[in-house]
Amino acid sequence: MKNSRTKQIGIFALLMSAMAMYIAGCEKDTQSLLIGQWEVVESSLDDIILSSGAKEEYFADGTGISEVNIETLGQVTVSFTWKIDSEGRLVIVSQDIAQIYTIVEISKSALVLEGDIPNYGKMRTKYSKRKKGEKSALTDGIAPKQVKEQSDSKSYKSVEMPDGKIWMAENLNYNTDGSKCYVDETQNCDKYGRLYNWETAKKVCPSGWHLPSDAEWDKLINAVGGKETAGKHLKAKNGWGDYEGQVGNGKDTYGFSALPGGANCPSFGSIFDIGVEGIWWSATEKNAGNAYYRSISYSSNFSGMYKHDDDKECWFSVRCIKD
Repeated sequence: MKNSRTKQIGIFALLMSAMAMYIAGCEKDTQSLLIGQWEVVESSLDDIILSSGAKEEYFADGTGISEVNIETLGQVTVSFTWKIDSEGRLVIVSQDIAQIYTIVEISKSALVLEGDIPNYGKMRTKYSKRKKGEKSALTDGIAPKQVKEQSDSKSYKSVEMPDGKIWMAENLNYNTDGSKCYVDETQNCDKYGRLYNWETAKKVCPSGWHLPSDAEWDKLINAVGGKETAGKHLKAKNGWGDYEGQVGNGKDTYGFSALPGGANCPSFGSIFDIGVEGIWWSATEKNAGNAYYRSISYSSNFSGMYKHDDDKECWFSVRCIKD
């Protein structure tokens, strides 16, 4: 009798172990299916049909980005973290708000989520997955990855450019000594990133990344068509000023999405050009007092990206390149 009971307990334990392994396997399968780029096919909030044009991408490290068009704000990109919980639900945390979704359907090409959105109501969304090899609409043709600051967990888009290197696809916005927002307004940092003096710019990139040298800037510019036309290919499609009838937006051909963060040169009392000129430091100095940089103008007549040098105490934008 004792042996029979022991045998039953052993079988029960094996069944429980097998069930746990099955559940863990299901979670892993769900996670792997979720990774990639999705587009909204149909979405509803309670009885309201939404057409937000939302696009989402899930990364293997448990982070993601969502791009949505909001009528009052335009195109908005939001970073989030995600996981599959023990009940097989998708848990998304964005701006400290947790959203929990039941996965109604998931496959290599389709995803249906249902969940309660805090303070809004019940959400149901159908997605289709972009085919392998298709360009991502998240950055107008280039699939973004994420770069994390080791200091405050802020994430950035990045993109592989025609020079074969991976560049940040937005200006650095890490708050540290030697940096500032244009005219000290936080909204300028949010849109254009922070401005840095040269000494700070050299050491501010996240681990595994660095401030591009003069030669690396040259290689990028040559790879996108040369200095006379690089500007129009690197400038973002939105965000550049319309000055004296000249619209400054570019083609953003490769997803670099350059924006005009302006500059501040305290040595000669000048604060200038936000919205109409982008200026980025290189890591290469000209002499003891000056270092080289690259600039793009708003003007449709100035579609190039040109090399100059200026006082190391000037405050310019920073783009990082992967080591």
